[in-house]
Amino acid sequence: MHISIGYLSSKLKDSARTVVTVVIYVMTLGFFVYCIKEGMLFSFAQWTQRSTAMQIPMTVPYIAIPLGFAIMFLVALECLIDELRNSSRRNTVV
Repeated sequence: MHISIGYLSSKLKDSARTVVTVVIYVMTLGFFVYCIKEGMLFSFAQWTQRSTAMQIPMTVPYIAIPLGFAIMFLVALECLIDELRNSSRRNTVV
């Protein structure tokens, strides 16, 4: 975490820190969904364009864009779930 963000989050109470973190993850997941959708539209729009050397549709290399965002979506979702689990453990253990 960046030093200034770490400083700001350390000043928040646990419940407020959890809320801010969850909001950030939800916004990030929304951005990833948008990029996946737009990347799919872009890559499939290139179906008729062929690469110069291999003569394959340009959809093949361009599909890496939505696939990469899908992987980042899964990682961010895992982080969100971990954050929610850890926050529930912090709230129950007093």
